[in-house]
Amino acid sequence: MALILVLLKLALFAATIRAVDFPSTCDDDCRATYDQAFALDAGLWENPDLSSHPLYSTSENLDDYSIGSLIKWQDEPASTASESFWVPSGLSFSRFSYVSQDINGALLPASAFVLTPYHNPLGTDKPFPVVVWAHGTAGYTPQCAPSNDRRLQYQWQGPFALAQQGYVVIAPDYAGLGTTIPNGFMYNAGIAHANDVSLAVNAARAHLSDQISDEWVVVGHSEGGLTAWRTAQREVDHKRAVGGFIGAVAISPAMEVMSLVPWVIEKAKGGPLQEVFIPYMLRSIARLFPSFDLAKYATKRLIEISELSMDGCLNVAIPLLWNMTLADMYLNEANFTSAPEVQQWQRQYHGNGSHELGGPLLVLHGETDFILPHSHIEKIFDEQCDAFPESAAQYRLLPGLDHDGVVQASHAVYFPWIADRFNGRELEAGCTKDKIRPATQRFSTVEQVWISGGQLYVE
Repeated sequence: MALILVLLKLALFAATIRAVDFPSTCDDDCRATYDQAFALDAGLWENPDLSSHPLYSTSENLDDYSIGSLIKWQDEPASTASESFWVPSGLSFSRFSYVSQDINGALLPASAFVLTPYHNPLGTDKPFPVVVWAHGTAGYTPQCAPSNDRRLQYQWQGPFALAQQGYVVIAPDYAGLGTTIPNGFMYNAGIAHANDVSLAVNAARAHLSDQISDEWVVVGHSEGGLTAWRTAQREVDHKRAVGGFIGAVAISPAMEVMSLVPWVIEKAKGGPLQEVFIPYMLRSIARLFPSFDLAKYATKRLIEISELSMDGCLNVAIPLLWNMTLADMYLNEANFTSAPEVQQWQRQYHGNGSHELGGPLLVLHGETDFILPHSHIEKIFDEQCDAFPESAAQYRLLPGLDHDGVVQASHAVYFPWIADRFNGRELEAGCTKDKIRPATQRFSTVEQVWISGGQLYVE
């Protein structure tokens, strides 16, 4: 007999419509869209308010800790992993908080989750190899942390699949997601996110000790692809490196996105920009630099709707902003890219420019990516190689795949690459570029989203 245990908590969230003070720029269609999208996001949160959660609400005086210190570690029971979250059979789930830092060295609370495989294929007397998963856009406020997402956000696209390969997966939320920090989450701030990655490894070592290897690889997609690339650059600095870094995989990396604004406008041809990411970079910049007046560059509608969307996460932002045109969103033909604050943010927070790598780099990009054109990423890769020709860097183009479709399809490319790094196979210095040849032309191009309908009991 098969019995489906429906997730009642999910249904309760999905059925709940909050009383919202909608702005005048949000018409009836906008309000209906918001209600539907918010119900979806809220149904994915394990906890709708992390401000009082004992793991995320770090009331401790951070000055009592050093950079990279572990604050709290929480091993979740099997019931939490399988009922409150949708962790697959065999994986153990933990969460922890730790001390990260901003680009100026100020201490920040951060959070992360860990997946431990059922069995170590290397042997019970061996440490688990470590892969750090750097996530793409999740949202912009604390409740959007992947460690608060029942699916752990990327589910089988990344962390579940890697853990089932025998890796302990450490997955930072990035400071400001999960935890609350003074200026709020700094979206697409690759330099800051790289700190979160490296220091999460350091903090996890304090608890897991000899259960995990000293060596580690970072893998990330989109915002996380940027983060993986920046982590490779961070780990070359021996004064800041946590040690053991042996490679980075950057999938569809969201590099130098501000320079794509003219391309986004041209591609739209007067229609919807289909772009939800730059508005949140502008919000981060406005929080960092008081001189940057968002109202000088963005329409009232964009300011109000993007503010409304931050009640939820990416599932709310996309339907509310996706169909806005240039005139709906920006003033003066989106001339914000020349603002000195934007230029400073790109250098100091995003990390524009070529920098030495602290280990091998594999860049994977879909040829039909309509969010980040492959030519843009290839140009940045070429500039990296021109500036540092000794870099052990590889660029692989995947035909027929878009920004999201490339994530899961590329497993067959980067899983062996990661295994080679842990097996000590060295890459020769120098850069290479290649196009992957698909085995057939019948492959699915759709990135499927895994949603648990509950637990299946067979008696």
